[in-house]
Amino acid sequence: VNRTAAGMQRVVPFTFPSGMHAGMTSSRVRSIPVASRTFTSSRSSWSTSSSSCAVSSAVSSERNNLARRARCQLSDVGIAQRRRTKNNVAGVGGKRGKAHVCNLTVAQGEITPHKEKSLKEIAAEEERDRCIQINFGVVLTHVGADFDSLAAAVGLARLRDHQLGIEGSTSVVLPQGANPTVQHFLALHKHNFPIKARRAVEPKNLQWIGVVDAQRRDRFGSCAEWLDVAPVVMVYDHHMEQTSDIVGTKVIENVGSVTTLVVELLREQGVRCTEKEATLLALGIHSDTGSLVFEGTTARDVSALQYCLECGASQKAIMRFAKVIMSLDQRNMLNKAMMKIRKIEFERVSLAFAHVECEEYVPGMATVARDMMELTSTDIAILASSYIHKNKKNNYRHVSLIGRASSELECVNLAEIMKILNGGGHRKAAA
Repeated sequence: VNRTAAGMQRVVPFTFPSGMHAGMTSSRVRSIPVASRTFTSSRSSWSTSSSSCAVSSAVSSERNNLARRARCQLSDVGIAQRRRTKNNVAGVGGKRGKAHVCNLTVAQGEITPHKEKSLKEIAAEEERDRCIQINFGVVLTHVGADFDSLAAAVGLARLRDHQLGIEGSTSVVLPQGANPTVQHFLALHKHNFPIKARRAVEPKNLQWIGVVDAQRRDRFGSCAEWLDVAPVVMVYDHHMEQTSDIVGTKVIENVGSVTTLVVELLREQGVRCTEKEATLLALGIHSDTGSLVFEGTTARDVSALQYCLECGASQKAIMRFAKVIMSLDQRNMLNKAMMKIRKIEFERVSLAFAHVECEEYVPGMATVARDMMELTSTDIAILASSYIHKNKKNNYRHVSLIGRASSELECVNLAEIMKILNGGGHRKAAA
C-alpha cells in the first residue's frame, strides 16, 4: 500500500473471463465504490470478505446499485466462461481457454483499469532479459554460510549489477545451507535479496563467479564444479594465512570481516544501499569482528560499519540477529561433545578436544566449538565432527576439524596448525 497525501493507492491483479473485457466498459468498472483493501478474484467470480467489504453508509444509493449490477455481470459471465471452457470453445482472440488479464488500481475509493504494456515496453523487457542471460553471474557463500559470508555475497552481487547497469544479472547461491541464526534471518528477509536456489542455476550459462570468505574449493561443496565452467572467477577473502587452490583473480586483505572489503568497494563506486542491504552488511561486520571487539578488528571495519549505519542499517534488527542462537541440533552436538571430551595440559596451556559423529551435516559447529571452550574453561578447544557423505558415485566419511583459542593466549596460531591439513583461518579461530 502506497500512502500519499492524496489518499491510498493499491494495485490489484484481476482476471476478466473471456468475452468479459469487450462487453464491460471502463466507465462501469470505474464507478464501483471500494470500502475495503482486500480483493480476491477467480475466473468464475469476484468475491470479497463480508467483514472487510461493508460499504459505508455515506456512499450514495446510486453507486451501490452500480456495484451490485457489476458483480452480477461478473458472476454471469463467469458461469458462461466455465461452460465454454468445458465445451472447449475458443475464447477471446480465438485462443482456447484463455482469459484477458489486466490490472486494476484502487485509488481514493474507485477502481480504474491500467493500460496494457506497449510494444516498446515489452521489447525493453525482452532486451533486459537477454542482457541478463549473456552477463549472468553468481556469488557463492561457503557451506554453512554465516552472516559475514552472506552479507559479502549480497553486497558483491549488488556491486556487479551496478557496474553492468543491469539489475538482476547477478544472483547469490548458498551451496549448503546456513547456520541457524542466518536461517532465521532469511526466513523473514530472503525476498529482499537476489538469492537463488542451487538447482535453479544452469552452470553452462555462467559468465562470472565470485566467491567470498573462503579460498579453497572444498568450502563450496558441489558448487565448486562451477569454478571450472565460468570464464571469470573472483575471490574475496580476509584470511591471510590460508592457502588457495582456486584459479582466478584474488582480493585478499587483512581486515576483520570480508564484508568490509565489499562495503569499501560499494562506497567507492557510489552505490547507496537500501535499509535491508545495509542491515545485512552491518550484521556481517558484527559477526566476524565480535561487534568490533575481536583481536583482528581494524579501523577499516569500523569505517565500513559507519557507512552501513549512514545508509540506514536497522540497529533494532542488528541487536536481534547479532546474538548467536543455538539450534536443537547444535545443542545435541554440544551435549555429545561434553560427554566425550578429553583434556590435556602442556606448558601451562590447557586443551580440550572431542569427536562427535553426526547422521548428516550440521551447520554452525563453530558455535559448538566456542561454547565447548567456554564451558570447559580451557585455553584451546578442538572439535571434530564427522558424518557419512552419500552420493551417486561412492560414500565417504567427511570430517570437519574446528579450533578455537582464548583471546588472551598469545603463543598459539591455529591458522598455521590447520594449514597443515589444507585448512586455515585466523590465529584464534581456524578450521
